[in-house]
Amino acid sequence: MSVGYVLFWISAMLVGTGTFREFRARRPERSGWLSVYVMLAIFGAALAVSLPLEIAGHPFGIAVFVFVVGPGIGLARMERAALAGAWTRARHLASTIRLLHPFDGYWRMPSLYRALELDAKNDPAAAALFAKLATDRRWSVRAQVYRLRRQENWEALLEMPSTDLRAVLSDPLPFLARLRALGECGRRSELLAVAEIASMPSGGTLHLLRHPILLYTFAYFGEGTLVQRMLTGPLRSMPPWLRDFWLATAGLYAGGDPERIAREEFAGPRFEAFREGVGALNRRRNALTMVPPTDDEKRRLDAITSTLSSETIAMPELYSGGGFRHMPITASLALILGAVYVAEELAGGSENLKVAISMGALVVQPGYVPEIWRVVAANFLHFGAVHLAMNVAALFALGPFVEKHLGSIRYLLVLAASGVGSMALTAYVFYAGREVVLVGASGAIMGLVGATAAVLLRLRRNDRSGLVAKRLQSVAFILLLQFAFDFLTPKVSLAAHAGGALCGFAAALLVDAIRRK
Repeated sequence: MSVGYVLFWISAMLVGTGTFREFRARRPERSGWLSVYVMLAIFGAALAVSLPLEIAGHPFGIAVFVFVVGPGIGLARMERAALAGAWTRARHLASTIRLLHPFDGYWRMPSLYRALELDAKNDPAAAALFAKLATDRRWSVRAQVYRLRRQENWEALLEMPSTDLRAVLSDPLPFLARLRALGECGRRSELLAVAEIASMPSGGTLHLLRHPILLYTFAYFGEGTLVQRMLTGPLRSMPPWLRDFWLATAGLYAGGDPERIAREEFAGPRFEAFREGVGALNRRRNALTMVPPTDDEKRRLDAITSTLSSETIAMPELYSGGGFRHMPITASLALILGAVYVAEELAGGSENLKVAISMGALVVQPGYVPEIWRVVAANFLHFGAVHLAMNVAALFALGPFVEKHLGSIRYLLVLAASGVGSMALTAYVFYAGREVVLVGASGAIMGLVGATAAVLLRLRRNDRSGLVAKRLQSVAFILLLQFAFDFLTPKVSLAAHAGGALCGFAAALLVDAIRRK
């Protein structure tokens, strides 16, 4: 299986899901993205018809990276720069993005950040640029939001027309800025109402933005522990200075002393970079109406916290804090697979059949009795770098959830049962009487898909949020995609993957039942 072949299918999956998402949303302000996806789909189809997929994958992958992945990464970095008030950096990024994606009004983005850059310096030339932007509602609204936020004019920001929820995902900044203005102006009950909708899976667009919405809500109710939970969990990629700001906000609303908060939360130059100091904290506290939450607000906040606890159970990897220490078995196994691959290369090449057989590949052929040790050893060998990379990526995507719920020992048992079981089933049942050489951890990885389904089925009984059901749907989708890929790829063993998924499902049910007894 070549790099080009895998690249083609990954690119096709990105284009397919992107086209479906944009077509389903049907947002006029995102019509450019739909056009890009459609053109890439046509380009990919033309390549697939005229060239072998091993060759077509390279130009198709490059096109998808240049016109989808690249602009997406650039937009995320631009938003971070703009949020920090780094207008010059945001302008430079916007100038590059508009060359790759000149649609959806992006061609005017550099003008917006240039105007804000000049406005921050009190340069009168900014007025002319803002006047030109006034004809484009999207960028004029964004410019107004940035200016009012910099001036801390929250009352004026609340007087702006509320953002249409259909446009929230394409440009969430005005909506989130309005939520912050609600908190700063003491209208916490309205903020709480938005958080209640966002916390439920049926919340639609708001549910996709639930983590920043919940962060704002917890901060303005002085719930420092919950704010910390969000910042070390799903929002851990937030810049340090912004994390400091929200921790300080929670401290203020909990009635904390500004000088102590500044001293404890803002170490080093980060606080100064955000233009906040002890004086600013005092000013904010004096401007706030420090009214304790009502009993009704406490009850509603408890309900939101309960839903968040359900999400923690359904998606523990979001709240684990990241890092290898939270998934020791998964990380260790990835390192072992990498070390074995290096040994294969040093022995003569991972794609050398003789090397694979000498190191433990499972050989199946008529009249040959497989050696039992190969059923285990074959799981650690891989045929090429692409094979290894795909399995390690899948391991990190699926492993932490199962490891968190089952524990290290039971997680190891499920992996072993899936890997050994898939190899044994493939050799002795599905491929009996045929000639084949089997290597790879794919059976064990698919076992994690089955184990995830088993864990989710148990959790679903007590899940009232609907989050577990949504994740079960995702698991079913992964299985369908994997089996479709296996069916279309002769060199990939559908039998090994199906056997691994079944073994993983059964093993997870068994070890979990034993633990519960």
